[in-house]
Amino acid sequence: MKFLPVVERELRVSARTPRLYWGRFTAALIAITLVAWLWFIFGGVGGSANRSKEIFVTLATFSFVYCLILGVLVTADSISEEKREGTLGLLFLTNLKGYDVVLGKLFANSIHSFYNLVAILPALAIPLLLGGLTPGDFWRMALVLLEALVLSLSVGMLVSSISKHDRKAQVGSFFLVVLITLLIPWAAAGLKEYFPSIYSPYLFCLSPSYTFFISFDQNYRGNESFYWISLVIGFGLSILALVAAAWIVRGVWQDRPKVGKAFRRQLKLEKLKLGTVRARKEYREKLLNVNAFYWLSARDRFKPLYVFGFLLVVAITWLRLFLYNGRDMVQQETFFLVAICLHTVMKIWVASESGRRFAEDRKSGALELTLSTPLTVREILEGQFFALVRQFGGAIGIILLFDLMALMIGARMQLSSTDSDWMLTCIAGMIVLVVDLFTIATLGMWLGLASKRASRAVGMTLFFIIVMPWLGLFGLITFLSFVRMPMLESKSFELMVGAYFILSVGVDSFFFVRASTRLTSKFREIATTRFDHRR
Repeated sequence: MKFLPVVERELRVSARTPRLYWGRFTAALIAITLVAWLWFIFGGVGGSANRSKEIFVTLATFSFVYCLILGVLVTADSISEEKREGTLGLLFLTNLKGYDVVLGKLFANSIHSFYNLVAILPALAIPLLLGGLTPGDFWRMALVLLEALVLSLSVGMLVSSISKHDRKAQVGSFFLVVLITLLIPWAAAGLKEYFPSIYSPYLFCLSPSYTFFISFDQNYRGNESFYWISLVIGFGLSILALVAAAWIVRGVWQDRPKVGKAFRRQLKLEKLKLGTVRARKEYREKLLNVNAFYWLSARDRFKPLYVFGFLLVVAITWLRLFLYNGRDMVQQETFFLVAICLHTVMKIWVASESGRRFAEDRKSGALELTLSTPLTVREILEGQFFALVRQFGGAIGIILLFDLMALMIGARMQLSSTDSDWMLTCIAGMIVLVVDLFTIATLGMWLGLASKRASRAVGMTLFFIIVMPWLGLFGLITFLSFVRMPMLESKSFELMVGAYFILSVGVDSFFFVRASTRLTSKFREIATTRFDHRR
């Protein structure tokens, strides 16, 4: 038997797919375009050396975040998908070992990510040719990006080996990456300030973000040992995660019934989640009187509490920072950053929930059975929409109240006078939030129905609704940089806010009409047909 036969097979298959070539081409094109755009935007920073440094730092930051996120997305559902479909055990009927399966899945899902990173590196070296950087800056950053990608991929494999549901695997992988990347340096900084007796500078070496920070030349000088120690620790954690996944995957494929304490614990959890028999009956009757599919989508009573729990954590964090920083937490900049975070999280959360029910039910055949009942397509869509309103409606209302409070407090803090720019930004943000959420819910339901994977539907929804307006805004900024008009320069902020508002509402209107029309006209046709391979 060949050594690592699954890896060899996956590499042969991936080497012949057009997606590999187009992925590398797209990654290199985006990186080169970003370098050219940054070179033009940073034209007033100073000399060529300063501009090249700014470009290098910006592109390296985007690449670092890209590596951390991409690894989680491509491997978090690799093994858990096999467990859901019941095919993982078939692999172990052969002579394959645990490391064969783990490494095979790793290479099958990550080869495109690795080649995309390789395609980005030449663009990252362009600032080196412009001056102001050393070859050490480039090669240290290349190692950091490779470390971030490998660590993210390994964490995704580890979480996928102990998970069964794709969303739980992705969320768990994401939070584990956040823990390693952000929370560990934050905890180390807290120990340094409040408990210096037990603080050690080597605690920062556990995080790849510290490796990224210290790789720049001005931070690397005098800290060479910390950089290499942190790099070795990052690769070491990746190897440990893969070894743990290979050891776990040998036993998790067996579907053993829970007995004893595990069975009683599961019953208690289900009782807590669904309620007692009487509470479950009352809850069921209440939702069935509104819409039958509404009850099917909103059976988990705790879903609204999850959203309120997130808002509670944000509120506690803000209150703690307010007690520590005081007046800085009621400034316009702070309100703006908090609002951006809340709006983005809500949009991502709604996108992940909107089409998941349709995607899972279509894949399992349950949606076709639902259509055989007296329920109409309109009632099914209304029930899914009611479930989203029940889960997110109260939290969105609280966020809008926060935006309104930020508008009033921020305007008062600005020299006790009304700030028209701040009011324009807040009002535009509130309107865009509501319109985006309605469009995300509608488009998410359509893409979840039409896509093979719910994760792909979520990614496409977020790209169309969140990323596309920003791309249009960047294009407008570039155009205005070429066209020097004094009247536009004096009203640049109002122009940017207005342009983003118009672009967002325009994109939302187009996709809302398109998705709602297809949902009402093609729902039954798509739901009752198999996934066909399109040329």
